[in-house]
Amino acid sequence: EDIIEETPEDEVIPSIAILALKPDGRIKCRLVACGNFQQDVDQEACYSSAVDAMFWRLLLIIAIQAGWTVCGIDVSEAFTQADRKDNINRRTFLKLPSQWKGVLLPPSLAQRGVTVANFDNWLLQVISWIYGERGAPKAWRESFVRWLKSLKSLGKFVFVQSMYDENVLFVVSATAAFIICVYVDDVWLFVQVAADCREFLTLLRAGYKCTDPEYLCGDPDSSSWCNAICPKGAPSFLACSIYFVVRHSQLFLVLDQREYLTHAFEELVVKEVISRTELETPLQSLDCKIFAYSFLAEEIPDNPLLTSAQVKLVRIGVNTISYVGLKSRPELLPALGQIARGQTEKGRARFLSSLLMLLRYVFTTRNRVLHLPTGVKDVTDVSKARPKRITDVTGMSIFRQAEFDASLGSIAQNGITDAHARQGCHLFVSLYPDEFRAPFLSKCGIQPVVSISTTDSELISCTSCAREQTGSDNFVKEIFTFRLFPPAILYGDNNAANVIAAGTAAIRKVRHLALPLLWVRGIM
Repeated sequence: EDIIEETPEDEVIPSIAILALKPDGRIKCRLVACGNFQQDVDQEACYSSAVDAMFWRLLLIIAIQAGWTVCGIDVSEAFTQADRKDNINRRTFLKLPSQWKGVLLPPSLAQRGVTVANFDNWLLQVISWIYGERGAPKAWRESFVRWLKSLKSLGKFVFVQSMYDENVLFVVSATAAFIICVYVDDVWLFVQVAADCREFLTLLRAGYKCTDPEYLCGDPDSSSWCNAICPKGAPSFLACSIYFVVRHSQLFLVLDQREYLTHAFEELVVKEVISRTELETPLQSLDCKIFAYSFLAEEIPDNPLLTSAQVKLVRIGVNTISYVGLKSRPELLPALGQIARGQTEKGRARFLSSLLMLLRYVFTTRNRVLHLPTGVKDVTDVSKARPKRITDVTGMSIFRQAEFDASLGSIAQNGITDAHARQGCHLFVSLYPDEFRAPFLSKCGIQPVVSISTTDSELISCTSCAREQTGSDNFVKEIFTFRLFPPAILYGDNNAANVIAAGTAAIRKVRHLALPLLWVRGIM
């Protein structure tokens, strides 16, 4: 039995045991610190970034169309494997969780002499870090990045940290590209040479306790390039299962969130956002009129202000569907964006009723998935499909396209003014000049300024789209430094806005030309 005397500098915080039911029926128990009880923790020490989902999908599409190896692996109990707190002046102790006070007491603690009678006298010292502890995510990420950079001593994996996303590390040569994306404890590898992937995984599993690697494609021990060919057992990222299918004689990469939606709808019913009967009432299409702001915010007796409890329900529903709209169902974003405007004290009953309509529609169409082209055609058997592998990336062309559009603010017959136009864009990438473009970003939102004409709103939408395009271009050019980058092509449907954006307008006095950064000019 260890007897440790506490000092005034030490911190003692509660803990809780969280039970989770896994898809395969297993029950997982995790000990979590109640970090909300920690005092005097610098906010800078708590925040930790994760890889941008846009950059992850961009790299995924490029690697797939290039015929490389793509693999995902989880670091088990990652926070507990962060570097020890040897440089921290005070120690951290956890009170034992109340759930363990009884038959659920772990045998290892019972063997140490913990009983119901002396339960409250025992503490657990956190030697490294633990889930729930403030500062644990940042400590883990910094520890893992240090380990990745320490591989430089081996002479092969000399990783460079991206200046645009610190969770992306890479080493790229003409014939040996190796890119790593880190999302907390999820590690994704995009590797040009399969043997390099195997060598790195050996080093990783020697340094950390990890799950078995999940190959999406390019497993060096498999005769087939496509390793994940159905949802079962497929690797996942941010609640998206990722696998290959053949449709219309073409090979597609699928982003599938059906499993997430199944659990999400169960939670929405439990939280009484929507009843099961209403949820299961089919709705095959949406009426755009019920998502117009002039309808949602109309000040009439039949559309009263939401109560605080109802506002909470709107927030729960919006957050749940946003997770799908931003990843695999971009067609939901316009309606979702309008409903999100009701998450304030000015929200009215129609925001909630329109949300319920949207939930019914998503449930009815829950089997929809997103198909990304891989560049492989004339194929019938997914096990025999493989893109043409790019072994030397010198001179490889990366084609980028985007589509943008905008509406114009309006005044409805009921007098409700929606002065701010809505805008949206899709960004695409492909390794082929005229086909197989795959979307890696979809955005939709309200413009920050009031436009007085469609030309104004389209120009703002264009330059907003160009800003996103410029950011993604800078990221790709940083990694693939000696590749070919034809100018990105942006498509819009307003001729006046396109002429102004291209700098070929005859009219000089256009107020948007005075913007400090007209981003679209930067990619011309």
